[in-house]
Amino acid sequence: CDEYAQRDPRVHVIHKSNGGVSSARNAGLDAANGRWITFVDSDDYVKEDYLENLFHPDYDMCVVGHIHHIEKTEQAVAKEFTPQAVKELNPETFAELIMQNGKYWLLFCWGRIYSRNILERNGIRFNQSVKIGEDYIFFVQYLTCCKSILLNSYSGYIHVDHAGTLSKTFDISFFEHMVKSEMIVRRSLQDHFQAGYLCKSDEDIAQIYADGLFYVSSDASFSFLTKYRIFRYIYASPYFKVVLEQPQKFFCETSRAFLAVIGLRSP
Repeated sequence: CDEYAQRDPRVHVIHKSNGGVSSARNAGLDAANGRWITFVDSDDYVKEDYLENLFHPDYDMCVVGHIHHIEKTEQAVAKEFTPQAVKELNPETFAELIMQNGKYWLLFCWGRIYSRNILERNGIRFNQSVKIGEDYIFFVQYLTCCKSILLNSYSGYIHVDHAGTLSKTFDISFFEHMVKSEMIVRRSLQDHFQAGYLCKSDEDIAQIYADGLFYVSSDASFSFLTKYRIFRYIYASPYFKVVLEQPQKFFCETSRAFLAVIGLRSP
C-alpha cells in the first residue's frame, strides 16, 4: 500500500490497529475529503470503466450490478435489472423492492456511490457494535436520507467469495446478529416511511431465520458441514417451530430439500 501511495499522490494509506471492517471503513470516511464515496472490499476488484459508469452526479446514489465470483466460478447477478437496463427510483420504492421481493444483495455497501455531503450532514457511519449486516444498516440509513436513486445494470464490480471469509464464518451467534441487524434496519425504515416494516410477531422473526437458511443452503461457498451446523443450530431456536409448521410459506424448494437430507423434522 505504501508503495502505491509513493507512486500516485491520489492514494492515501491509513495505518491503524485492527478494529474490524466497520472501524476500517469509518477511518476511511473520516479521512475522505472528496464529494463522492465508494467502497471496494479487500478481496474484490473492479473493471477499468467502473467509476465512469458508477458516477451520476444528478442522483444522490447510483447502484450498479455486480459479478459474483465463487472461487473459480462466475455467476452474473446484474440480470436482476433486465429487461429495463436503467431504473430511476425514489427511496421508498427502493425500500419496497428490497423488503418485499427479497433482493437482499442490493443492500451491500459496495457497488454504489454515495454523496459525502449526505453522509456528513446526517452523521452516517458503520455501526461497530454489529458483527453481521453492518453494511445493510449503513445502506438503509443512507437510503432514508437521500431523494433520488439510479439503478444501472452495468456489472463492473467483481465480488470474490472465499469459503471462510468474514461473512462466511459461522459461530453460534450468527443468526442472533442477523436478527439484530434486521431489527435496526426495519426500525429505520419504519421511522422514515411509516410502512409497517417492524417485526410484530414470532412469524416475522421466523421469516428472518428462513431467509437466512435460504441464503446458506443456496450458497455454494458454504461447505456441507457448515450448512449442517447452521441448520442444526437454527433447529434449536423456538422460532424454528413456527417455520416448520408452514414450510411451504417460509422455505424455498432448495431449503426444504436440505432439511430432508439432514433429517430435521418438526418437533
